[in-house]
Amino acid sequence: MKFGLIGHPISHSMSPALFRAAYHDSKSTYDLIETSDFKEAMTIFEREYDAINVTSPFKELAFEKADESDTITKILGVSNLLIKKREQADEKEKIFAYNTDFWAVSQLLRLNIPPGEKPDVMIFGCGGAGKAAALAALNLHLNVYMTNRDHKKAVEYCKKIGDKASAVPLESVKIIFNRFGIIIYTLPTKIDIIDQLDFKGKIILEANYKNPVFSPCSSEDNKYGTIYLSGKKWLIEQAITGFNLMTHIYPNEESMKSILTE
Repeated sequence: MKFGLIGHPISHSMSPALFRAAYHDSKSTYDLIETSDFKEAMTIFEREYDAINVTSPFKELAFEKADESDTITKILGVSNLLIKKREQADEKEKIFAYNTDFWAVSQLLRLNIPPGEKPDVMIFGCGGAGKAAALAALNLHLNVYMTNRDHKKAVEYCKKIGDKASAVPLESVKIIFNRFGIIIYTLPTKIDIIDQLDFKGKIILEANYKNPVFSPCSSEDNKYGTIYLSGKKWLIEQAITGFNLMTHIYPNEESMKSILTE
């Protein structure tokens, strides 16, 4: 079977190495399909591949292209995984859309929120990763606040997903920042306000693993109970779910984690 990743740019992606580690004895392959043209990427997928992961800037386009999607992906309107399927042998092949970022964030929050606590969540960014993170936190019955350069976009998405989600203008974040126990940062670059905020004692989850904004917690941070969950942890969790959906075989989780620590 053939699998791959579409997006642009993706030359830095660790997905092929993770796939090889996950299934080191498999004859299946995993390739980078790098093109800035979504139509070209989809043509290659439809002609040659069984399933593909999808990254920026194609996640919304991938959702729109799919024939079917699960409930979570329909709410999000973005997909990072497309799989070809026939529900019955005599049926035409369809493309199914999934979003594994939702499951990655869900798992990381479950593992790191202290038992019995329900901390409020602040999410920076309202792109595909931010939307998935917000929905995952809501699914765990947490209050969610989103801030985004385009405030209107955050307002519209929060209205869509429920009354426990609120949009906060960037200029107001500093005023209410102390109330949040969990910070989820999904923006690709560092914004100015970050240097004005105190993150001690918070759970910090970051989406970007190539150029992270935050650093692993120092001993001083740890003293205050700060927990930093890197983009690599996010990458691993979404890959575990995605590879399982692609292959119907649970991947070698420990081998995958070893790739990211080398």
